[in-house]
Amino acid sequence: MLPRSGFRFNPQLDYDLAAHWWGYKLEEFWELLPDEQAYRVAVYRIERQMEAVLAWQKAKRRKPGS
Repeated sequence: MLPRSGFRFNPQLDYDLAAHWWGYKLEEFWELLPDEQAYRVAVYRIERQMEAVLAWQKAKRRKPGS
C-alpha cells in the first residue's frame, strides 16, 4: 500500500502490463524464463518512468492558463 494515498499495488500488474507492452499473450510471457521476464518488466518500467519525466517536463514548460 502506498502510505499517503491508501492505493494498493499488485506487482502482478507490472508483469501483465509488460507482457502486453512487449506484444506477448499472457500465456506466452509466463513461458519465458524468469530472467527473461524480469528483463522485460525492467525495460517496461524504465520506459514508463521516462514517459512520466518527459510529461512532467512538458507540463512544467507550459504557461499557466494556456
